[in-house]
Amino acid sequence: MKIWRLLSFLMGGLLLLVLVATVPILSNLESQAVTYQIVKPSPEAALFGDVGEKIGTPQKFIIQDKKAILAEPDENGTLLLNDTYLKDQGIYPLQLQTVQASFGYARWGLAGASLLCLALGLLLSRKVAKAQSTP
Repeated sequence: MKIWRLLSFLMGGLLLLVLVATVPILSNLESQAVTYQIVKPSPEAALFGDVGEKIGTPQKFIIQDKKAILAEPDENGTLLLNDTYLKDQGIYPLQLQTVQASFGYARWGLAGASLLCLALGLLLSRKVAKAQSTP
């Protein structure tokens, strides 16, 4: 019983530590996010001086491969991502919204699991104390 109590407190503490560690990790990822517009380049568009067909609206992405970024930004100053290059390389652009939502869900899960482990540790502590006090 004592080992389970110790393990539950240890697990609860480790989960709290991981919960706290998500703060700088998310902050680092948010600092890497830049607003991009995904563009599908085409030779036809190049004939008319255009880069290509814009896909969707500008979003904040975390892009590690800088080769995916086209040389010149659009008329609003938004950097352009080459959709053809991303697909050829098998790179899925990571949206900041997705990262923030995932971290939010992970934080709720970590907090709940940590509280559950700590509550179990307290319950086991009471049972151990009660068992030791009765002859």
